[in-house]
Amino acid sequence: MAKRSLAIFNSDQVNRAKMCVPASALMEAEESHVAYVMKQGLPRGLPVNFQHDMHRLIGWSLTLGHFIDGSMVRVVGLIEEPETEAEWSRLRSVGKRFWEDHHTAETAVLRMEVEQRVDPEVLDEASTVFLRVETSVAARKDLAANLYPELFATSSEHVDKDGLTDYRYLIRQLKVVGPGIFLDERRQLLLFAHRFFRRSLSHRNKLNEYFLTSFADVARNEKTRPRIRLDPDLVGHPGDLKELLEFEYWHGPRYSDDVASIPSGVTVHKASEQTREYEGVDKTQVWWKSPETRTSGEGAKNYRTLEIEELVDLPAAGLPGDRYGCRYAHAEYSLDDTCITHFDGAIRAYLAEPYLTRIDQNIDHAGKNSEYTKLFRFDGELPIDSWKRLLSDYFRGNPLIPEYLGAPSDELPYEGPDKRAVEPPASESVAADEPLDPVLSAEEPLCVFIHLGPGRPLGALGLVPRHVSLPDGKHTVAVMETGIGEVDELLRARLSLASVASMRVPDGRLELVRLLFGASAGFPGTMYQQVQDLAEALTKDVSKLGIGSIALSLTWPQSEMLTTLSMRGQSELLLPLLSKLFSIVDATKPASDWIEALSSAVKELSPLANRNGELDGVLDGVLSFGRGEAEGEVMYPPELTKELVEKGILRVDCS
Repeated sequence: MAKRSLAIFNSDQVNRAKMCVPASALMEAEESHVAYVMKQGLPRGLPVNFQHDMHRLIGWSLTLGHFIDGSMVRVVGLIEEPETEAEWSRLRSVGKRFWEDHHTAETAVLRMEVEQRVDPEVLDEASTVFLRVETSVAARKDLAANLYPELFATSSEHVDKDGLTDYRYLIRQLKVVGPGIFLDERRQLLLFAHRFFRRSLSHRNKLNEYFLTSFADVARNEKTRPRIRLDPDLVGHPGDLKELLEFEYWHGPRYSDDVASIPSGVTVHKASEQTREYEGVDKTQVWWKSPETRTSGEGAKNYRTLEIEELVDLPAAGLPGDRYGCRYAHAEYSLDDTCITHFDGAIRAYLAEPYLTRIDQNIDHAGKNSEYTKLFRFDGELPIDSWKRLLSDYFRGNPLIPEYLGAPSDELPYEGPDKRAVEPPASESVAADEPLDPVLSAEEPLCVFIHLGPGRPLGALGLVPRHVSLPDGKHTVAVMETGIGEVDELLRARLSLASVASMRVPDGRLELVRLLFGASAGFPGTMYQQVQDLAEALTKDVSKLGIGSIALSLTWPQSEMLTTLSMRGQSELLLPLLSKLFSIVDATKPASDWIEALSSAVKELSPLANRNGELDGVLDGVLSFGRGEAEGEVMYPPELTKELVEKGILRVDCS
């Protein structure tokens, strides 16, 4: 069976990137996803890829729901990673289907408009690929280059011999609408920074937003001349542009500015197993050359030259013929002016056989046996702190760069997913003669869980009993945990439950049977009243039966989905929320409309974080106490008792 792990996918708190996604937006994303997969007939969930690289599929993720406690709203999910070849085959098949639909369905609406804005005759199906990345894009060799020769042709006065475009000219002609994304307002088309700024050097991945943001910031320095390589093969539709969120934390190093004191020679930093696995980086080689003197019109000046090359483990999916694409940087430092006077970055691409030779050599003996593509360049006075930022961001994801330059190791980011293995719940038996004392521990604060799924319940009111073994060990019976008090009487008065037994577990906790509400003629008013009646019955049972903590789940239809809202916590906290629940929650509206108000209500009642982030039950879309097959007192209704006795399954002791 595939390895399964619970994970926190996101939260409504400020993250390390100083970004905060409101709970309503988190929920709206889930609502959109569920609606989309239902419409397209796709399996629910998303592919899981190493480091957001769409070519490195490792598993499947599924959002289970939104967990609310007194501290925050968390998006809880499940990650499945295949372990057998059959599981890998299924994953690859599902992943392929997902991405084919993503790139086809997501671009269908705007595809015709892109074709009209370019030239329908040049966008033939045989040579053009439509993708959905930052926006809907059309990809075809030299598509953008042919439309904008002044930005691509080396014969243009705005393009240098390496094919880099003058950045200041570029932003005068086009509007910057995102890091590395530029709008031609006349044609209403988008141009992009080169695909080598993407992971695996591939159009299917997001641009390196860290570097391109830093590039634009540093380009404001009038003492430098910035140049950048644009993507000659890609144009996009501005109306579909969205920010892609990759929750990876990366930051610039805090090392010394004393470049002059760094020893000459080659330093090799070998990657850790973690970096090799997640980033595909084998090692990084840094070569500081000995100081040299150059004479110009300004007289003699002393310089130091730096070369850095990152050597990788995996071929780049965006290059043909199993080529290895290695990031490379070159800089010149003026010892007299104490600044960087030249800085550029490139990709060195190697065929497999030459790369085997290269990876065993140091950079000072490797020569230039690669296909070299320059991506950016700065000339002029570049301050050391700006250069450090650019260098670190260009090698985004490679901690060997800040490590070499002296960043404290404990500040280097861990890029692996934060997840925990899913273990089966421990079974907990409770003696039938234990006293029914309330459990009012502060260790069980109030929490709520919201799960969305397809479907529609039948009838105005229903429930989901579980099946437990009868004393003969051969048969089972449907059982609902009610506490066998006022709540039990309420449910039996409103439902036909002749074949369902009732249960009370004497541990001071009530895990109430899950209740289903249908879209009857009086919905949602009938549900509101039934839940109010339930709250009143529970209040009586809490006092009479010594119930210290409660877990309950309510399910109702909204649009084409089912919303399940679970609550768990101390009775004295949960009951006030249940009593006013539907003055906060509007069951006719999607959860994104009311999750913020519900979160605020939970915080007011119980401003504490759930202990250890307990997530018992979320695999089933609810909250539970995680006590497994707990034993307790079972009450059989007369009709069921008679049936079981007649069949010899149950014996009645009349003594």
